[in-house]
Amino acid sequence: MHRPQRYILLITALLCAICTVQAQRRRVQNKPFIDERRFHYGFFIGLHDQGLRLDNNGYIDPQTGDQWVAATDRQNFGFSVGVLGEWKMSNHVGLRVIPSLHFGSKHIAFRNLSNGKEESQDMKSCYIGVPVDFKFSGQRFNNFRPYVIAGVQPMYDLVSNKQTKLRTCLSSNLSPN
Repeated sequence: MHRPQRYILLITALLCAICTVQAQRRRVQNKPFIDERRFHYGFFIGLHDQGLRLDNNGYIDPQTGDQWVAATDRQNFGFSVGVLGEWKMSNHVGLRVIPSLHFGSKHIAFRNLSNGKEESQDMKSCYIGVPVDFKFSGQRFNNFRPYVIAGVQPMYDLVSNKQTKLRTCLSSNLSPN
């Protein structure tokens, strides 16, 4: 090795060692008493995807004998907004309730396999959800605290019964009226 390459290698090794040792030191914590509050409130806004997975069975219209299939033909993004409330039950366990509203639409294209005719439906939706989660968190180190969240999220679509061609429901054994 040439001398300049040795110096570059030595300086790189020293910088890596210094960074490694520096990373494990305690630092001044941002808002150190935030974890001691019994209740915590907040809000969120976000985007979500309302895509559907459609399993086509080749529906045959009993009156005309035409066979129809359906597919989602574009991305179906939506907008979400909600509030968050967390109750600290112990140092490492918390209970979260997050009432939220989810707005969006799903665009479905229907194609007749017999004659190639196409129709579409824009399914607008407004979901209201109330997730209830348990938050299990580890010990705080500097400004970081690992956690795992587990819970349930019941949701209800406020406009699902207003669709014309396709309706979504919670159970696959319900028959349309």
